[in-house]
Amino acid sequence: MIDKITIDDATNLYNYFTIDDIVGASMVLLTINGEHGSYKNRKSTKIYYITEGRLIINIEGFQNILYAKDSILVEPNIWYSMVGENCTTVVITIPAFRAEDEEHK
Repeated sequence: MIDKITIDDATNLYNYFTIDDIVGASMVLLTINGEHGSYKNRKSTKIYYITEGRLIINIEGFQNILYAKDSILVEPNIWYSMVGENCTTVVITIPAFRAEDEEHK
């Protein structure tokens, strides 16, 4: 069963594979339409693959603008923020996402 989680007013997350399924990686579908805050993951690398819309991702002060079929990798302990415009993105987290590893500003 795919769980839907509302993260904030701009962001919904749909869990496909979580740490409960496999420790090595997790995969979610993320929809973003607006600002999605600033945060970092202390242990995991995240790969974002854009399937539709536009994602502006600021990684330690460098702005990246991504469209459908673009991807970007964010390594552990790197601060970043995102703004989506009708954006849907697949997020693969290696090792699997754990909420206690996330830090928010």
